[in-house]
Amino acid sequence: MNDDGMIETRLIQPGRPTGVYELSDDGHLCLKEIVVPEVSMPFDVAVLPNTLTDNGENLHVILIGEISHPPHTRITIRIIGGIQWDGTEPYLLGVPVADHLFARPDTCRHGHRCSDQMDARSTRFDAFINSSTKPG
Repeated sequence: MNDDGMIETRLIQPGRPTGVYELSDDGHLCLKEIVVPEVSMPFDVAVLPNTLTDNGENLHVILIGEISHPPHTRITIRIIGGIQWDGTEPYLLGVPVADHLFARPDTCRHGHRCSDQMDARSTRFDAFINSSTKPG
């Protein structure tokens, strides 16, 4: 973690479709394919390199942002919280620093307050969790 509270993560599971690109001979990025995840989620999952849980795995981070990123992407984030339930491994909650929606903790696009946009994201996240934990 640096002095500004920013941490670098490595993406392991995109929640939404991502592009796979390759560099052409003339230096341009070329879209090679679009990868659609098996399970669509309103967030990505990353790990904090150089951390270990009690199970010997890297600590996981749920990344809340506007877009998904290809696996192995390095993303600098701001930690906004964490969750743990029934003795499971903890998950941190983070937002990408480069995502303009989270440029400053209290403002969003065009300097407006984030509460409405954050409430909408929270509602989508809650709906995903509720649909994933229903018995049956």
